[in-house]
Amino acid sequence: MVTVLQALRELLDPRVLQEEDGPLVLRERQPGGTFPDTKFKQTARHEIVVLGFEPRSYHNGLELDVNEWLFPLLDTRRGKPPICRSCDYIVFYMPRGSREVFVLLFELKSGSTHGAPAQLKNGWLLARYLIDVVRLHGDAEPFPEPIYRGIVLSNDVLRRKGRQRAATRLEGGGLPIMTERAGGGLHLHSFCM
Repeated sequence: MVTVLQALRELLDPRVLQEEDGPLVLRERQPGGTFPDTKFKQTARHEIVVLGFEPRSYHNGLELDVNEWLFPLLDTRRGKPPICRSCDYIVFYMPRGSREVFVLLFELKSGSTHGAPAQLKNGWLLARYLIDVVRLHGDAEPFPEPIYRGIVLSNDVLRRKGRQRAATRLEGGGLPIMTERAGGGLHLHSFCM
């Protein structure tokens, strides 16, 4: 039997896994964006599985937008409600020495945070589905129900009070959602309290 993180790595398409050496860095994928790289301090790669969603290119030159391949059964042109928009990153995190699994859903916003709760909720649905797939098809050791957090990283969060997070709770419909200033060095464990 393997850990839930190992089972996820085995079951996921390698094209969605963000596997890099060094600390975790979340980057905006849109050209010309103003979102600063956000680096997480003291993150051991064996403690996390990171899913990042990018457009897919194929041999014949066809490129599919993220929403077109991530939600193949849904009408991606539909505007309201935004059923085909997901968060930018899903991070599955098991702190060292713990059996707890935290699922951190990150939405990166250069400007307004409007629309972020819907994107995080759709990412939450996707993450819950992946956990169910691991429970059904993965050879994972039993693990407790994951703890989910939605995090909006934004340029618009301007102030901090000392080391205290200037967090604003957004309506998440059961998913705790907070905002945090983009850029700088953050710690994953600070979102797990």
